[in-house]
Amino acid sequence: MGKQSDHNASPTEFAQASPRNLYDTSDIRFVMMEVAKLTDAADRQAAANAKLGERIDAQGEKLTTSLDAHGQKLTAAFERLSEKLTADLKDRTLEIKTGAKERADEIKKDLSEKATEIKGEVKDLRNSVVDLEKNLSFYRGALRVLGLGFAIFIVLVGVGAKFLVDKLG
Repeated sequence: MGKQSDHNASPTEFAQASPRNLYDTSDIRFVMMEVAKLTDAADRQAAANAKLGERIDAQGEKLTTSLDAHGQKLTAAFERLSEKLTADLKDRTLEIKTGAKERADEIKKDLSEKATEIKGEVKDLRNSVVDLEKNLSFYRGALRVLGLGFAIFIVLVGVGAKFLVDKLG
């Protein structure tokens, strides 16, 4: 039979001892019990490892499902935001176009009104020029009449003076 192990050895001594010196391996029952314990421990560890793999797979599936759901939510939110921003951009563009068209119409109307005012002022100016020409024509005629009247007056004064000079003289 082999040597009996010294169960009172320190952990360092126990770890450094030869395995043959630790346990009596000639006792088959002891060996079978240790093998059974090790087999049971290995089976438990294998079962735990299998469960761990299943739990990791389950957590991975949950995480994948959760990420897919969040990805779909984010995609939907992005699409809604994109649609909203596109609609806002279209509305703003339409507002700008409408505003520009209204402003162009206002400018066109203002220019038309100014052109009408200028045409009216030109017409008034023409009428004033025509009135001035008429007045000038009147004054020319009046001046001619006055000039003729003055000439007649001078002739009469000259004739009258000659008559007086002839009679008196």
